[in-house]
Amino acid sequence: MIAVGYVRVSTEEQAASGLSLENQEARIRSFADALSWSVLAVHRDPGASGKNLDRPGVQAALDDLRSGRAQALIVLKLARLTRSVRDL
Repeated sequence: MIAVGYVRVSTEEQAASGLSLENQEARIRSFADALSWSVLAVHRDPGASGKNLDRPGVQAALDDLRSGRAQALIVLKLARLTRSVRDL
């Protein structure tokens, strides 16, 4: 299975430190490894709100899924993807 990962932090302070994004990515890659999945890419949206899906990183991840380049999306928590039940 080929997966695409997605990470996001909502504050500029978190984005500047990079620690939270790196931690999310490392955990996504570990999860994929445990399932013997390949990770095509991990898309990022540093300092972005989760109020909607109008973010470059999440759109790139969705494009990977729609095109068939990836068959699964891995996010650490659903709140990293969106805060909207409608968008989910």
